[in-house]
Amino acid sequence: MPYRTAPIAMAFLLALTGIAFWPAYYSVLQSAPLAFHVHGATATIWIVLLGLQSWSAHRQLLPVHAFAGKASVAYFPLLLAGMGGVLHSMAAATPADPFYAVHGAHLGMIDVIAGGMVAWLFSRALAFRRRPHLHPRYMMATVLFLLAPIIGRIIGGFVPMLQIHGPAEFWKFSYAVEAANLVAIAVAAALYFEAPRHGRPFAVSAAALAVQSVLFPIVGESAAWNAVFLGIGALPLSLVLAVAAAVGLAAAWSGWVAGARSLAPTRMSAA
Repeated sequence: MPYRTAPIAMAFLLALTGIAFWPAYYSVLQSAPLAFHVHGATATIWIVLLGLQSWSAHRQLLPVHAFAGKASVAYFPLLLAGMGGVLHSMAAATPADPFYAVHGAHLGMIDVIAGGMVAWLFSRALAFRRRPHLHPRYMMATVLFLLAPIIGRIIGGFVPMLQIHGPAEFWKFSYAVEAANLVAIAVAAALYFEAPRHGRPFAVSAAALAVQSVLFPIVGESAAWNAVFLGIGALPLSLVLAVAAAVGLAAAWSGWVAGARSLAPTRMSAA
């Protein structure tokens, strides 16, 4: 079972999350939008679940590992709903908020790709849940799409030349996003080359992160995408949450069924 130090990495990631989102979220909790609360809570719980799964597996606490695994299946639609809620919140704020007027459509594109990748990775993790070299890699790869936003906000908040002091400097945020994507790609590449034979989750994730980087500076020029993005913001939040949760449920179900089918021949031959 790989990644014995994964629980420590997840704890470190939680600490980075607190630092990254303190200015824009944790320090203004009472005034933050509901969608931000949902996303913050669901993403945090997801990281904790990943750490618990890895910790219990390496200590041979199989009942705990099984419980955490089943909990992740039941919980996954909520994670996707939280990601959908943030997408809706940004789209709804774009017409009136100066920052989102500049970067809303760009960030919306990143969130759509990230949500799709997290759903695919989790589905594959369930499909390969009896493969000890693949299952944990697919699970851990989901974190890459949480890592990039965290690193981006740390870079934008603590690198002096990229700190934003007013609307005239909103353009600096693009450089923080691109730098964060490069960090996430580098992490994915390092994990891939650690064991290339089992590295497909990280190779595909690195490619998706690269697509985000390429599209980020140009997607805002697409009238079609801007229309779709603003259209999402015009929908009821409850509808967006429901659709995102349904995508999460479909990903979990398809992965679970695929994993059950792969086990069937083994069980039959054993009988």
